[in-house]
Amino acid sequence: MNKFSITSNDVKLYKHLDRLELLQKGIASPILLVVSPTNVCNLNCDYCCFSDRDKTLELDYEYLKDSTLQFYKLGIKSVELTGGGQPTLYKHIKEYVDFVYDELKLDLGMNTNAISLAPVKDQIHKFKWIRLSLNFLDVEKFRAKTYLKKIEEQIVPMQAATNITACYIVSQYTRTTFLKEVIDFAEKNKIYSRIAPDCIQSKEGISELIEEIKPFVKDSEYTFVSDFNVYLGERQDNFCAMHFLKPILYTDGYVYVCPSSELSVENVKDVQDEFRICKGNEAYKYYTENFETFMHTCNYCKYTKQNEILQAVLTKTEFNNFV
Repeated sequence: MNKFSITSNDVKLYKHLDRLELLQKGIASPILLVVSPTNVCNLNCDYCCFSDRDKTLELDYEYLKDSTLQFYKLGIKSVELTGGGQPTLYKHIKEYVDFVYDELKLDLGMNTNAISLAPVKDQIHKFKWIRLSLNFLDVEKFRAKTYLKKIEEQIVPMQAATNITACYIVSQYTRTTFLKEVIDFAEKNKIYSRIAPDCIQSKEGISELIEEIKPFVKDSEYTFVSDFNVYLGERQDNFCAMHFLKPILYTDGYVYVCPSSELSVENVKDVQDEFRICKGNEAYKYYTENFETFMHTCNYCKYTKQNEILQAVLTKTEFNNFV
């Protein structure tokens, strides 16, 4: 296991040269569909990039199935369940997991906190990976030894069934207060964990937080600072085309161009209408009839490096054999 395997990064894009070739021909065929099925959550993290969402919203199940089929026809290879809220609290989570895994035969991953895994405990083997949010350790009652023991008793059998990894967001408010407990948990349970800075702040603030994190993880076998995919330089032309790779179907039923626009501080901790590209149940029509790129001026872009690759792929040039 290496850090590039368990994070979203530009290195992975080079494993899909066939899709890049299709893009050069004007054909859009996303690799991954990110799905936010519900905004309901059982935590209230201060760093949460979706904290201003409508916390009652969730996707109608038949609409979710139809939208997923739209992307299946476009050639997706995988589905990733994430927030908004806590995906395991979605009322139809079990049916959807069976639909994606058993019927569509797609790879399935999930971002979830570690305190609500029970709804899918019998389906763990259907996930290619499950990434646990270790930010439950920010809450005092969940740091108690008795509660940690319950969490560990859930995780151990899961590790035999799938790849369990983890993530911890170092909040700009609590800083590294609980980072030692996070690292101890990861080391004890042998869970590869990325430690990421809270990015909903100035780039200077992000950089300072990364430097605070580094001393904690430098001797850790199972944790690493996720700084290699946090780009703090200037974006090239504000070019935005992540919907060609990994669009997100949000809980309002719309497909958005980027699954991380809410990380940019000016987007006030929610997805904004300007990033909508189509309704989920109209995705096939949109992608087969439109070939659009965008110029979004996000102050912070998680996918800067991926967008630079896409822009290079789509830049028309002549005399291409003279490389």
